[in-house]
Amino acid sequence: MAIIVGDIHGNVEKTRRFLEYLPEQPHVALGDYVDSFHEPIENQIVVVEMLAASPAIMLWGNHDLHYLSNAPWRSSGYQKQHAGRLAGLFDGLLQRKRLVAAHWVDGWLCTHAGFAEGGNGLTPDGCCRSNSQYLADCINRHFYASLAYNQASPLFNIPVARGGDAPYGGIFWLDPFREKIKLDATVKQIFGHTEQPKPVVTDDWICLDTTNSNDIWVFDTSSKNLINLRSEEELRLLEAARHRKEMTHQQTFCGGF
Repeated sequence: MAIIVGDIHGNVEKTRRFLEYLPEQPHVALGDYVDSFHEPIENQIVVVEMLAASPAIMLWGNHDLHYLSNAPWRSSGYQKQHAGRLAGLFDGLLQRKRLVAAHWVDGWLCTHAGFAEGGNGLTPDGCCRSNSQYLADCINRHFYASLAYNQASPLFNIPVARGGDAPYGGIFWLDPFREKIKLDATVKQIFGHTEQPKPVVTDDWICLDTTNSNDIWVFDTSSKNLINLRSEEELRLLEAARHRKEMTHQQTFCGGF
Protein backbone atom coordinates (compact mmCIF):
# COMPACT_ATOMS: atom_id res chain seq x y z
CA MET A 1 0.00 0.00 0.00
CA ALA A 2 1.12 3.57 -0.66
CA ILE A 3 -0.04 7.14 -1.15
CA ILE A 4 1.43 8.61 -4.35
CA VAL A 5 1.65 12.27 -5.41
CA GLY A 6 2.69 13.83 -8.71
CA ASP A 7 4.84 16.87 -9.50
CA ILE A 8 5.10 19.41 -6.64
CA HIS A 9 7.22 22.29 -8.02
CA GLY A 10 7.69 24.14 -4.75
CA ASN A 11 4.10 23.88 -3.49
CA VAL A 12 4.48 23.70 0.30
CA GLU A 13 0.75 23.22 0.96
CA LYS A 14 0.60 20.29 -1.46
CA THR A 15 3.62 18.71 0.20
CA ARG A 16 2.24 19.17 3.71
CA ARG A 17 -1.15 17.70 2.88
CA PHE A 18 0.43 14.79 1.05
CA LEU A 19 2.65 13.90 4.01
CA GLU A 20 -0.16 14.32 6.54
CA TYR A 21 -2.67 12.15 4.65
CA LEU A 22 -2.76 8.63 6.15
CA PRO A 23 0.75 9.03 7.60
CA GLU A 24 0.83 5.40 8.70
CA GLN A 25 1.03 4.34 5.04
CA PRO A 26 4.15 4.58 2.84
CA HIS A 27 4.27 7.72 0.68
CA VAL A 28 5.83 8.11 -2.77
CA ALA A 29 6.59 11.44 -4.51
CA LEU A 30 7.12 11.22 -8.28
CA GLY A 31 9.74 13.97 -8.68
CA ASP A 32 10.01 17.59 -9.85
CA TYR A 33 10.16 19.30 -6.46
CA VAL A 34 11.66 22.58 -7.67
CA ASP A 35 11.40 25.06 -10.58
CA SER A 36 8.21 27.10 -10.53
CA PHE A 37 6.83 30.25 -12.13
CA HIS A 38 4.81 30.92 -8.96
CA GLU A 39 6.68 29.66 -5.90
CA PRO A 40 9.69 31.52 -4.43
CA ILE A 41 12.99 29.70 -4.10
CA GLU A 42 12.61 29.42 -0.33
CA ASN A 43 9.38 27.42 -0.75
CA GLN A 44 11.06 25.16 -3.28
CA ILE A 45 13.89 24.40 -0.87
CA VAL A 46 11.46 23.87 2.02
CA VAL A 47 9.57 21.30 -0.08
CA VAL A 48 12.74 19.27 -0.72
CA GLU A 49 13.79 19.48 2.93
CA MET A 50 10.31 18.44 4.16
CA LEU A 51 10.27 15.40 1.91
CA ALA A 52 13.89 14.45 2.59
CA ALA A 53 13.27 14.58 6.37
CA SER A 54 10.18 12.37 6.03
CA PRO A 55 10.00 8.62 5.41
CA ALA A 56 8.57 9.26 1.91
CA ILE A 57 10.15 7.61 -1.11
CA MET A 58 11.44 10.39 -3.39
CA LEU A 59 11.90 9.90 -7.12
CA TRP A 60 14.16 11.99 -9.32
CA GLY A 61 12.45 14.30 -11.81
CA ASN A 62 14.07 16.05 -14.76
CA HIS A 63 13.82 19.40 -12.92
CA ASP A 64 15.70 17.95 -9.94
CA LEU A 65 18.40 16.15 -11.91
CA HIS A 66 19.47 19.21 -13.86
CA TYR A 67 20.89 20.84 -10.70
CA LEU A 68 23.40 18.04 -10.12
CA SER A 69 27.06 18.87 -10.68
CA ASN A 70 27.15 16.11 -13.33
CA ALA A 71 23.66 16.87 -14.70
CA PRO A 72 22.74 15.02 -17.92
CA TRP A 73 20.81 18.09 -19.26
CA ARG A 74 19.41 21.53 -18.49
CA SER A 75 15.61 21.67 -18.59
CA SER A 76 13.53 24.76 -19.22
CA GLY A 77 12.84 26.57 -15.96
CA TYR A 78 16.45 26.19 -14.78
CA GLN A 79 17.07 28.84 -12.12
CA LYS A 80 20.61 29.97 -12.83
CA GLN A 81 20.56 32.53 -10.00
CA HIS A 82 19.78 29.78 -7.46
CA ALA A 83 21.71 26.94 -9.09
CA GLY A 84 24.46 26.94 -6.47
CA ARG A 85 22.07 26.41 -3.56
CA LEU A 86 20.07 23.78 -5.40
CA ALA A 87 23.19 21.96 -6.62
CA GLY A 88 24.43 21.68 -3.04
CA LEU A 89 21.05 20.36 -1.93
CA PHE A 90 20.64 17.74 -4.64
CA ASP A 91 24.32 16.71 -4.73
CA GLY A 92 24.00 15.92 -1.02
CA LEU A 93 20.86 13.89 -1.59
CA LEU A 94 22.56 12.05 -4.47
CA GLN A 95 25.48 11.07 -2.24
CA ARG A 96 23.02 9.62 0.26
CA LYS A 97 21.01 7.96 -2.53
CA ARG A 98 18.00 9.55 -0.88
CA LEU A 99 16.21 9.70 -4.23
CA VAL A 100 15.62 6.83 -6.65
CA ALA A 101 14.84 6.61 -10.35
CA ALA A 102 12.10 3.99 -9.94
CA HIS A 103 10.04 2.39 -7.18
CA TRP A 104 7.78 -0.64 -7.12
CA VAL A 105 4.79 -0.74 -4.78
CA ASP A 106 1.57 -2.77 -4.70
CA GLY A 107 2.04 -3.94 -8.27
CA TRP A 108 2.69 -0.41 -9.59
CA LEU A 109 5.90 0.79 -11.21
CA CYS A 110 6.53 4.42 -10.20
CA THR A 111 8.78 6.59 -12.37
CA HIS A 112 8.81 10.31 -13.09
CA ALA A 113 7.61 10.17 -16.70
CA GLY A 114 6.77 6.55 -17.53
CA PHE A 115 8.41 3.36 -18.77
CA ALA A 116 8.05 2.82 -22.52
CA GLU A 117 7.23 -0.32 -24.46
CA GLY A 118 10.46 -2.24 -24.92
CA GLY A 119 11.83 -1.00 -21.62
CA ASN A 120 13.07 2.41 -22.87
CA GLY A 121 15.74 0.44 -24.73
CA LEU A 122 16.99 -0.97 -21.42
CA THR A 123 17.39 -4.76 -21.57
CA PRO A 124 19.96 -6.02 -19.03
CA ASP A 125 19.60 -9.79 -19.10
CA GLY A 126 15.86 -9.91 -18.61
CA CYS A 127 15.61 -8.25 -15.21
CA CYS A 128 13.78 -5.32 -16.76
CA ARG A 129 11.14 -7.64 -18.13
CA SER A 130 10.20 -9.03 -14.73
CA ASN A 131 6.87 -7.80 -13.39
CA SER A 132 8.19 -7.35 -9.87
CA GLN A 133 10.43 -5.35 -7.57
CA TYR A 134 13.37 -6.54 -9.68
CA LEU A 135 12.28 -4.15 -12.42
CA ALA A 136 12.66 -1.07 -10.22
CA ASP A 137 15.89 -2.41 -8.71
CA CYS A 138 17.33 -2.93 -12.18
CA ILE A 139 16.42 0.58 -13.30
CA ASN A 140 17.97 2.08 -10.16
CA ARG A 141 21.24 0.16 -10.55
CA HIS A 142 21.52 1.22 -14.17
CA PHE A 143 20.61 4.84 -13.33
CA TYR A 144 23.22 5.26 -10.59
CA ALA A 145 25.94 3.50 -12.59
CA SER A 146 25.28 5.66 -15.66
CA LEU A 147 25.29 8.84 -13.58
CA ALA A 148 28.45 7.89 -11.65
CA TYR A 149 30.45 7.12 -14.80
CA ASN A 150 28.87 9.89 -16.90
CA GLN A 151 27.63 7.31 -19.42
CA ALA A 152 24.89 7.80 -21.97
CA SER A 153 21.75 5.82 -21.18
CA PRO A 154 18.33 5.40 -22.78
CA LEU A 155 16.94 6.31 -19.36
CA PHE A 156 18.04 9.89 -20.08
CA ASN A 157 16.59 10.13 -23.60
CA ILE A 158 14.89 13.44 -24.43
CA PRO A 159 12.37 12.87 -27.24
CA VAL A 160 11.79 15.13 -30.23
CA ALA A 161 8.36 15.92 -28.76
CA ARG A 162 10.13 17.54 -25.79
CA GLY A 163 12.82 19.36 -27.74
CA GLY A 164 15.42 16.57 -27.82
CA ASP A 165 16.70 14.42 -30.66
CA ALA A 166 15.82 10.93 -29.40
CA PRO A 167 13.03 8.91 -31.06
CA TYR A 168 11.49 8.15 -27.65
CA GLY A 169 11.69 9.52 -24.13
CA GLY A 170 13.39 7.90 -21.17
CA ILE A 171 11.82 7.62 -17.72
CA PHE A 172 12.42 11.32 -16.99
CA TRP A 173 11.09 12.67 -20.30
CA LEU A 174 8.56 10.28 -21.86
CA ASP A 175 5.36 12.03 -22.99
CA PRO A 176 2.58 9.52 -23.83
CA PHE A 177 0.32 12.30 -25.10
CA ARG A 178 2.69 13.61 -27.77
CA GLU A 179 4.99 10.70 -28.56
CA LYS A 180 4.19 7.79 -30.86
CA ILE A 181 5.80 5.22 -28.56
CA LYS A 182 3.50 3.28 -26.24
CA LEU A 183 3.92 2.71 -22.54
CA ASP A 184 4.94 -0.79 -21.49
CA ALA A 185 1.66 -2.67 -21.07
CA THR A 186 3.31 -5.58 -19.21
CA VAL A 187 3.51 -3.45 -16.06
CA LYS A 188 0.95 -1.21 -14.39
CA GLN A 189 2.54 2.14 -13.82
CA ILE A 190 2.02 5.60 -12.41
CA PHE A 191 3.97 8.72 -13.30
CA GLY A 192 3.83 12.52 -13.51
CA HIS A 193 5.88 14.90 -15.71
CA THR A 194 3.24 15.66 -18.37
CA GLU A 195 0.82 18.19 -16.92
CA GLN A 196 -2.90 17.59 -17.41
CA PRO A 197 -5.97 19.43 -16.01
CA LYS A 198 -7.00 16.26 -14.17
CA PRO A 199 -5.30 12.90 -13.53
CA VAL A 200 -5.49 10.67 -16.59
CA VAL A 201 -6.45 7.06 -15.86
CA THR A 202 -6.28 4.14 -18.31
CA ASP A 203 -6.43 0.38 -17.80
CA ASP A 204 -2.63 0.20 -17.57
CA TRP A 205 -1.35 3.56 -16.33
CA ILE A 206 -2.10 6.79 -14.48
CA CYS A 207 -0.63 10.23 -15.20
CA LEU A 208 -0.70 12.24 -11.97
CA ASP A 209 0.77 15.64 -12.90
CA THR A 210 -1.73 18.47 -12.28
CA THR A 211 0.86 21.11 -11.34
CA ASN A 212 -1.07 24.33 -11.95
CA SER A 213 -4.43 23.08 -10.68
CA ASN A 214 -5.95 24.06 -7.34
CA ASP A 215 -6.59 20.34 -6.79
CA ILE A 216 -4.22 18.21 -4.74
CA TRP A 217 -4.58 14.73 -6.17
CA VAL A 218 -3.04 11.59 -4.69
CA PHE A 219 -3.45 7.93 -5.58
CA ASP A 220 -4.05 5.31 -2.89
CA THR A 221 -2.77 1.93 -4.11
CA SER A 222 -4.63 -0.01 -1.41
CA SER A 223 -8.07 1.32 -2.35
CA LYS A 224 -7.08 1.96 -5.99
CA ASN A 225 -8.73 5.39 -5.72
CA LEU A 226 -7.72 8.89 -6.68
CA ILE A 227 -8.34 11.29 -3.80
CA ASN A 228 -8.48 15.08 -3.96
CA LEU A 229 -7.07 16.42 -0.70
CA ARG A 230 -8.88 19.71 -1.18
CA SER A 231 -12.58 19.87 -0.29
CA GLU A 232 -15.20 21.17 -2.72
CA GLU A 233 -15.63 24.25 -0.52
CA GLU A 234 -11.91 25.01 -0.61
CA LEU A 235 -11.87 24.63 -4.37
CA ARG A 236 -14.88 26.94 -4.72
CA LEU A 237 -13.20 29.64 -2.61
CA LEU A 238 -9.91 29.31 -4.48
CA GLU A 239 -11.67 29.60 -7.83
CA ALA A 240 -13.56 32.69 -6.62
CA ALA A 241 -10.29 34.26 -5.45
CA ARG A 242 -8.64 33.50 -8.79
CA HIS A 243 -11.59 35.08 -10.63
CA ARG A 244 -11.39 38.23 -8.48
CA LYS A 245 -7.67 38.52 -9.14
CA GLU A 246 -8.20 38.19 -12.88
CA MET A 247 -10.94 40.83 -12.83
CA THR A 248 -8.75 43.25 -10.86
CA HIS A 249 -5.90 42.70 -13.29
CA GLN A 250 -8.20 43.27 -16.25
CA GLN A 251 -9.60 46.48 -14.79
CA THR A 252 -6.09 47.76 -14.06
CA PHE A 253 -4.98 46.92 -17.59
CA CYS A 254 -8.00 48.70 -19.07
CA GLY A 255 -7.44 51.81 -17.01
CA GLY A 256 -10.23 51.06 -14.56
CA PHE A 257 -13.03 51.08 -17.14
